[in-house]
Amino acid sequence: MNRNHLTFSLQFSVLPILLCLFVTVQAHADPYQDCILEAIEQLSDERTVGEIRALCEPKIPTPIRSEPIGLIEKRLKLEREASSNRFAMTQHKSSYMLPLSYNSRVNNTPFTDAGQESDLSDYEVKFQLSVKAQVFDSIMRQRGRIFVAYTNQSYWQLYDQENSAPFRETNHEPEIFADFDYDKNLGGWHIPLVRGGWVHQSNGRSDPLSRSWNRIYAQIFLEKEKWALSFKPWIRVNGDSADVDNPDIDEFMGNFELGIFRQGNSSSASLLLRNNLRSENRGALELNWSKELPYSSKVRFLFQYFYGYGESLIDYNVLTNRVSVGLQLSDFL
Repeated sequence: MNRNHLTFSLQFSVLPILLCLFVTVQAHADPYQDCILEAIEQLSDERTVGEIRALCEPKIPTPIRSEPIGLIEKRLKLEREASSNRFAMTQHKSSYMLPLSYNSRVNNTPFTDAGQESDLSDYEVKFQLSVKAQVFDSIMRQRGRIFVAYTNQSYWQLYDQENSAPFRETNHEPEIFADFDYDKNLGGWHIPLVRGGWVHQSNGRSDPLSRSWNRIYAQIFLEKEKWALSFKPWIRVNGDSADVDNPDIDEFMGNFELGIFRQGNSSSASLLLRNNLRSENRGALELNWSKELPYSSKVRFLFQYFYGYGESLIDYNVLTNRVSVGLQLSDFL
């Protein structure tokens, strides 16, 4: 068999699959169909149907609505464009580096209870890195996508040189979740997206400093002009740590998180709230404000204030009062 005949045979065998894909998306506008047809004409034996679909999905036009596109839809559009690159990973939660972080309520108790000498500094470095990757796309009639994500949050006693500047605490948070396009309105707010997932959080230590828990959650996003809201209730999933590491973590972390976001021309702000809604009331708030820096289109100045319980797992049951400043590597939305 010569090379031309082999190429023709390969195209002929894959063509029915691509035509089925083409038929299922006839409701979309021409740019998407044109992209599929062009990909068929330029088909190579190294390109899969999934890669062609990921390449062409950003060309699906956003449904025309009378109101302007919202903050969440803008981010979704950028993520879809990035998903055509199989090596791309996008932000999940905000990523930042806060080299000056002051905590007025340093918690030495877990370390002294473990038999370790502890004289922690009030000042440390706090940083968070959070990324996600899309593993399945176009599920549920092309309205859903499945992601895996990982968030690392660390507290580094950089200024405690007498004790070799240890990492006081590092929390690992792997996650798997599904996003579904919704496109509904509620009380003047647009609902572009709903989410459901499972998340594990652990500090990776052995007893008696071990802390961990598992949750399943649902999350709804709303947007209106320069504002966005997020409501995220969860249920704890019992595991080996439920009765050992931190059996009462729900009493301090609560069962939901409310996020409020606003994006201005050169600055952005977010407020995250948690509460246990019990008579012995406990919760937390985290305020973030970021500002564009001159000569930088990506990195921003970030001010962060946290007050309450559960900033980190080692301090889940201790009231924390922290002020931090530094650089934001990726925005809230």
